[in-house]
Amino acid sequence: MNYHLEGIKTKDFIRQDKQLYYQRWPVVEYKLDDEIAVQDLPDNEFKVVTFTTSFNVYNPEKENGIKGKALNTIKIRLINGDLKIIDEKQQVLSRKKY
Repeated sequence: MNYHLEGIKTKDFIRQDKQLYYQRWPVVEYKLDDEIAVQDLPDNEFKVVTFTTSFNVYNPEKENGIKGKALNTIKIRLINGDLKIIDEKQQVLSRKKY
């Protein structure tokens, strides 16, 4: 999968990256800000899903956190009868430490 700005990464890499994220931020809140947009690409093999979220992450042990907004873009493809995420990107639109 093409993962954020990291390029093509394995499932193990992505799983470890997400585990480290949730260790750093054990309290995580996401809120969908608007409609989810689904776009078919011209070759009809892919769908692109975009949505904006508000996020609030907090580490009670360190008593710090970050809140903000992000634009999320996910590319999905049907592979051997299963939907697979093949590309995941997130652009942070705003963020504030607290």
